[in-house]
Amino acid sequence: MLLHNKVSSDVITDTGGVVVKLLSDGVMGVFECDDCEERAVSAGITIITRLEQENARQSLKFPYDLHTSIGIKSGCIWKFHFDAYGIGDYVGIHVDIAHRLCSLAGMGQLICDEDTFQRIRFPHRDWSYGAPVERFIEGLDKPLPIRLIVPAGRLTGEDLIQLRGFTRWVPDAVRTMQEDLRRLYRGKRFDDALELCQKILGRDKGNFEANLYCAEILLGRMTAGGSNRFHVLQEVIHRYLYTAKQIRPHANRVWQLLAWAYYLQATDVREQIDKAALFSTASNHAEVAMGCARDYMDENGEARAKILLALILREQALLDRSKRAEYLAEANEYCSEVGSQVVGSLDRTRSDQLLVQALVQADLGASADTVERILDQAKTADTRNPRVHEAFAEFYRTQSLSGI
Repeated sequence: MLLHNKVSSDVITDTGGVVVKLLSDGVMGVFECDDCEERAVSAGITIITRLEQENARQSLKFPYDLHTSIGIKSGCIWKFHFDAYGIGDYVGIHVDIAHRLCSLAGMGQLICDEDTFQRIRFPHRDWSYGAPVERFIEGLDKPLPIRLIVPAGRLTGEDLIQLRGFTRWVPDAVRTMQEDLRRLYRGKRFDDALELCQKILGRDKGNFEANLYCAEILLGRMTAGGSNRFHVLQEVIHRYLYTAKQIRPHANRVWQLLAWAYYLQATDVREQIDKAALFSTASNHAEVAMGCARDYMDENGEARAKILLALILREQALLDRSKRAEYLAEANEYCSEVGSQVVGSLDRTRSDQLLVQALVQADLGASADTVERILDQAKTADTRNPRVHEAFAEFYRTQSLSGI
């Protein structure tokens, strides 16, 4: 980090800025002049290219090579002077946003807000930049329009935009780790996969796959082991999912996992929470997932979003007796739609559809033979589906209680 901080500090100073402080893994600089926005972005792009030049000059390879992420925000800030230390520091919402934009940027990327971008005189031959996109930033109640800027030639034109978000430049070393991550996840080596996720995020906090896999693994653990740890892990999972959503806001799997996370929290009987509000949020997220899947012609994604919606509607029916019939009818309709789409297939999607259909039919008053027959079909579709066995256990327990 010494070389990284030295290069960054030298460029900031040479471009007319002031180095405010050196952090353990970064540098904070301030530009106070009429063209401060242009100088700040110029400094940022120069830092990125200068570090790449140092890697080439010193033959630095992974994991010793140097990279940086940069966030820039312009606006009024406060300066405090600490007499005891003889130094000054800057504080304010714009300082905080610059830090969060830095966290959002990938390696070799600079992100600034749209207001800053519009104050820059163009053209700049050393830069490539994408169209403005909106992202939710912690501390703001509305999405912030932002721009991705990279050194010229890195990305151009439509290559900057993917899924209405950012295309991230991924170094070969991280790309290799991503391939290993997929292999570990498919092999159900979740502990190793989670450890590798953390390594990837250590180098690239905005890596979509690593954030998504972290959330999937942690959610799976909570599902398998009950929800006793859910309140502890909730914040961590939402951080991973919200980061993934910022990178690819139209990825239906992200919205499905968000819906599932809220569903799990709402069904935790040990938590004193507003279940109706959580189920409503889960339902909204599942509807967004369904819409995203439909937009990208992902039939399986759309089917799974409908199954999740049916499951949530069933829980809402149990919670709100006044709308019980309405919720169950809608849930049954979703089950029928998916059933006609996946009829004859033998996989987890078909199994889950039959499972939820059995639960809904039981709530609608179907006979025990009918419910058991549907559950048998769900088991045949995927013999390894753990939720089917749980549903059978609940079904037989209910039958025993009703016979007492």
